[in-house]
Amino acid sequence: THDLDLAAIIHAFNMWRNYLLGRRFVLMCDHSELRYLFYQPNLNVKQARWLDML
Repeated sequence: THDLDLAAIIHAFNMWRNYLLGRRFVLMCDHSELRYLFYQPNLNVKQARWLDML
């Protein structure tokens, strides 16, 4: 599901936050369903908050 995939990415970012802050990196993901979230006009509050973190 979209929420589980997005939650896994947010969890990984939180775990590696100290190493990622201030650095440019590329997130490589094979889940095309996550890409559609960036273009979805109606997100729930949790999804919108998580996308803001990205």
